[in-house]
Amino acid sequence: MSCILTQDPGFEANSGAWYPGDTTIGYVATNPQVAYAGNNYYDLAVSAAANEGTVSQRLSGLDTTTSHNLTLYVRIQEPIPSLTTCFVSAHVESNPDEDITSDLFSDAGQWLRLTGIFTPTQADDVLTIVGSCAFHDDYTFNHVLLDEVVLSDCDTQ
Repeated sequence: MSCILTQDPGFEANSGAWYPGDTTIGYVATNPQVAYAGNNYYDLAVSAAANEGTVSQRLSGLDTTTSHNLTLYVRIQEPIPSLTTCFVSAHVESNPDEDITSDLFSDAGQWLRLTGIFTPTQADDVLTIVGSCAFHDDYTFNHVLLDEVVLSDCDTQ
């Protein structure tokens, strides 16, 4: 049995395992020149009017006695003059105030790796990734890109 617990971690199957938040503009995009690996990645569109987007996946069968590793790759699509910074974090629904991993981004155009470790408190949960950007202008728009979102209960390095 695989120790990778996220379904479709690279968004290649576009299986519907990942779903956007109710007010999020998010979708699986295809562009092998942009993707960290493979052809697909997840695109969270953010703007001054809606500066935060989320994408989630239901998890089941988590071992509450074992540490779990989360790795994901993040890229801010392109720099634009009014963009100040972007922030990406990941948490589980059972503990939304405790980020598994997070980072602040001020550069765009390159993939950055985020990692974190947590021990689940329940066997079934929801993993949520949040992307947000701070803007100076109401008409500013950017994209927080995600790829290779791997949650595992073993060493996948």
